[in-house]
Amino acid sequence: MLKTLYIENIAVIEKCSIDFGGGLNVLTGETGAGKSIIIDAINAIMGQRTSKDMIRTGAASAFVSICFENINGVIRQKLSDLGFDDADGELAIEAVLSLGVYGVAEENAWVLSDAYDSEGSFSCETKSVPCLNYVGERTRTTVLREPVYLPGHMKDVTRVLYVTATPAVTDTVISERDASIDGLLLLSIVYRADDGRLYGFRTDLPFSLPLEPFGTLLLPSVTVRSAQAAGSGRTLSCTVDLKYGGEWYRQETALFTTDLRPGVPRDPHEGILVYFPDRGETVFSIGKRFGVPTSVIRAQNPTLSEPIPDGAHVLLLRK
Repeated sequence: MLKTLYIENIAVIEKCSIDFGGGLNVLTGETGAGKSIIIDAINAIMGQRTSKDMIRTGAASAFVSICFENINGVIRQKLSDLGFDDADGELAIEAVLSLGVYGVAEENAWVLSDAYDSEGSFSCETKSVPCLNYVGERTRTTVLREPVYLPGHMKDVTRVLYVTATPAVTDTVISERDASIDGLLLLSIVYRADDGRLYGFRTDLPFSLPLEPFGTLLLPSVTVRSAQAAGSGRTLSCTVDLKYGGEWYRQETALFTTDLRPGVPRDPHEGILVYFPDRGETVFSIGKRFGVPTSVIRAQNPTLSEPIPDGAHVLLLRK
């Protein structure tokens, strides 16, 4: 039996505590007083799908706590199997509803990463920061087929009438060789029993969906395309068609200039130099090292390409 309910930041209710007594309990009030909010809070903590509108405006999260007493033997046995102690005959459940916002804003911007002049009159003070580079979106489809067992206190199934499946992602696992999206499928099943009445129950199916790694960070997405259940008696066969994947990003390091400081004047020598660059050097790094504009280097070396191949030489002329 439901004993107490406590909620915080649910819809228009900031804080509310309700103690229920034995027998019939009636919630009354004018329209907008919050009667349906109480029911929504109970449904949320019992596993029903919720929305961001449940969280009170201006709050980052909501909290629901519920307590049952005089719980029956079937539930007590399940709690014992899961390692929970119910010596006091009560079952307390708590849930925190958090609002998470994921978004990507695309914007073109020019950032100065480095600069030099031929005289060496200044140098750049730089800073490196981690950033995420968008790699692309990848999706897959799969069909999950799993048995669903009827709760012990429910009557046997004669015919399944209605099935819904709601995915809930709990984790993403990414390594160099493979990746996966882990979570639960929250199932709601309505069926007709042999007494002709309709019954319903909720259960969940764990899933682990394999992916090929395409970056270092994944914003996952799992969508149910169809859900079906068939069978009779105590065991049903559930089939769920899923589309899954998401947006992949790669963590990189960006270098940008934060300030300019006085440089070290270059030796004002003139002449011709044939330079053999090290691996990884660029036209910019060579020009900065010797105080020669990149346009001059490219004009003097018209066949030079980047990345500069091993064994190549660069002609440098300073006048």
